Amino acid sequence: MVATEAEQHAAEAAVAAAWRDQCGARAGPLEQADVDAIADAAFQTPGVKPTVELIRRIAGGGSPNAIHPKLDAWFRRGREATGVTDVPAELAALWERLQAAAVTAARRELQPMIDALADDRTVLEGARAQLAVDQATLVTERAATAGLVTAMREDFQRLENRNETLQAQLVALQDGVRTAAHVVRETEQQLAISKAAHDQLAGQLRDARRTVGALQDEARTRDDELTATLAALQASEAEAQALHTALAAATAARTVAEGLAEARASELDTARTAVTQHAALLVELEQAAQLAKATATSDLRLREHLTSELARERDALTHARTVTSQTSEALAASQATVAALTRETGRLHALLQEAALAARPATDDSP
Repeated sequence: MVATEAEQHAAEAAVAAAWRDQCGARAGPLEQADVDAIADAAFQTPGVKPTVELIRRIAGGGSPNAIHPKLDAWFRRGREATGVTDVPAELAALWERLQAAAVTAARRELQPMIDALADDRTVLEGARAQLAVDQATLVTERAATAGLVTAMREDFQRLENRNETLQAQLVALQDGVRTAAHVVRETEQQLAISKAAHDQLAGQLRDARRTVGALQDEARTRDDELTATLAALQASEAEAQALHTALAAATAARTVAEGLAEARASELDTARTAVTQHAALLVELEQAAQLAKATATSDLRLREHLTSELARERDALTHARTVTSQTSEALAASQATVAALTRETGRLHALLQEAALAARPATDDSP
């Protein structure tokens, strides 16, 4: 139903009267009670809708920015009174679009009549007849709007049910997130423990590598010493051979010296073999240490194996030291024998020189 301008003014005057009866005359800014009184009166008056522009016209002014929040508060209280709260944003947007469409349609329908009334007010009777038709139309529209509101309430209930379902799913998801966070914390702790164990094993491997390196250095030193000893022994053998060639009288001593030298050479070969085995064992230990670094999961067995191998290596080194000591003693004995042979050679040379001097005069006196 489309209201005439006179009827619209009359309706707004009734709203203004109801407001003044309830709140009295106001000289200052509009309060929430003023907006509530005007909106209640407009809602109860047919053909009048509670809008910001209506309140400004009834109150004779007022800032839209100040009126709008108060009118929203009135609408919220109205929804709460009807049991409709927390309207979803989609539903609110739909409601606003429907209101805007209704306002646009109403303005589109009222504008020709407003223009006609402005041009010619003599057609008032005809407009009243049209008003009756429009009132019937408005009743029909209100019925349609009531059906739409019912449908919207049903949609809102479905949205509420869906919201409850989503809330339950959210609670379950939050529980899952908390459980996952707990698992992550435990995993991080296990990783920290594993990293500490890995660092400890890496330190042990570094210590083992340094020990193996020291053993290798010591083995190389022993090998150099044995090589020098062998060279000295070979020199002694050469010197003994020269003495054998020069001094036939020292054959027995040379034979004894050669036998002793051969025995010492055999001992040196044995010592060299032990050192070679020791070096090979050190290489195996180095490979075992590298393998242990790549396979940290078997650290305990590897550490026990390395401990056993290192114990065996220490025993081998002890044996090598013993053989080296025995070889050194034999070499000292051989050197003493060579010294004795040297002294005997010198004595023989002296005897030969004396014999030569004694034989020279007899040669000179011969005819």
